[in-house]
Amino acid sequence: MVRPFGGADESEDMDATVVVTEVRDVGPDTVAIEFETPDGFEADPGQFVKLSGTVDGEEYDRFYTLSSPDVQETFEVTVGLDPEEAGPFSRHLVNLEAGDELGVSGPFGRSYYKGESRVVVLAGGPGIGPVSYTHL
Repeated sequence: MVRPFGGADESEDMDATVVVTEVRDVGPDTVAIEFETPDGFEADPGQFVKLSGTVDGEEYDRFYTLSSPDVQETFEVTVGLDPEEAGPFSRHLVNLEAGDELGVSGPFGRSYYKGESRVVVLAGGPGIGPVSYTHL
């Protein structure tokens, strides 16, 4: 079942600290960051999380769509870095290493994939992940 597009569902929200397990290049100026899944964290493909961290004494929060098929032991987000436009937090994320920690909140979003055999995915905005689904 594809859920209708909607805003954050606050009842799903959790705050935790997550540990980076792996960072790997997946394309030009693009990395996939894998995190240990915190206890009680449940999410579906298409939902998104807020990552938080401190860079040079300043706090940053940014939203990223989950790019892993499940969150059973780990979950993943994909970060693209525009070398000319990237801010401090994006640069920080692409330079993370296994063992580093970040804050995570979420998951957010009620538009997510639930195993349908056919879907159309429409994407837009600054992120890499899908933002809306339409069932065929």
